[in-house]
Amino acid sequence: MSFISGNRGYNVIVILAFSAIFQLVASNPTYALTSKDFTVFRSKEDGFIFQYPKTWSKVPATHSNTKIKIVSKNGNGGEDCSVNVQQYNQQFANTSTKEFVRLIGNVEKYQAGIRKSMPDAVVVDSGTTSISNQDAFYAATTFTFKSVGVEIPFKMFTVVTLKKGRVYTVACRAAPEDFDRNMPMFQLVFSGFVLPR
Repeated sequence: MSFISGNRGYNVIVILAFSAIFQLVASNPTYALTSKDFTVFRSKEDGFIFQYPKTWSKVPATHSNTKIKIVSKNGNGGEDCSVNVQQYNQQFANTSTKEFVRLIGNVEKYQAGIRKSMPDAVVVDSGTTSISNQDAFYAATTFTFKSVGVEIPFKMFTVVTLKKGRVYTVACRAAPEDFDRNMPMFQLVFSGFVLPR
């Protein structure tokens, strides 16, 4: 079954990604989803594929590097996920993915970097993982979103990798008390991310 018309290679990748999702779903009956329950987003500009539940909605992104942002409960929920692409960076032109993961895997430096936009961010877990069959760095972070006198605590799970000099970041967040309950759905979202060839 093909979910995207056109490039046959991408069709195979999408089918494999859905297979991985269904294996995860089979191990967690709370999320008994099928391919009919997913929307497929393909970035023409950056070449990645992002699959997410149809009960989540695409909403406008607030940052220029955020290529897609989705929100639970048809756009009215408290959980969201996004894909951010930092365009080609000459600094990483000759850097392997494994070396990139090692470089950003320094938790103190990573935390210092994200504190530029989230001053109270604390990395509570981190390590190496894979996304779309390649090496990646992950971090679980707590922080407070502040705007116009309102403070909202969040916990966020972020996966970062490098492909052809571009940095790809996939992140999902929820209120700290709802995070663990949402992690199986976040895993489905991460499983549905496919890097360009």
